Amino acid sequence: NVRERGKEKVNEETYGSSDGCYITTATCKYLGKSDDCYELEKFREYRDKILIRDPDGEDLIKEYYQVAPQIVKNVDNMCNSKEIYFMIWNEYLKPCLRFLECGEYANCKDLYVKMVKKMQIQYLYMYQWLRESPFVKAADLPLLLQ
Repeated sequence: NVRERGKEKVNEETYGSSDGCYITTATCKYLGKSDDCYELEKFREYRDKILIRDPDGEDLIKEYYQVAPQIVKNVDNMCNSKEIYFMIWNEYLKPCLRFLECGEYANCKDLYVKMVKKMQIQYLYMYQWLRESPFVKAADLPLLLQ
């Protein structure tokens, strides 16, 4: 399965299906930005032209496409999802974008990986564990996951 984005072809088996909504896209959506906004295009360009060439780049991309759709789904199910996306933008994506604009690719990669790892723990593993707990009410999840 190959789909085209802009002038580049993206292999869906390598990068995951286009059906899922991922962290940067979801955040930009909450900020009122389009799917072809400057920010998303900058992150996609970094992924497709720079990160993929790093020794661990392909593995990071594959892992991201495995965990990110469920993270976004879980965040979207939170009553404070808008606040979470604004936090993601301010603490991670906005600084990452500045790193990209300055050519500081290693700094961008480090911060983005940190964001994904934190979100995996908080909105994937902890979220699932708390939702399955008979002692936690759904309304308490935002407070517990801060």
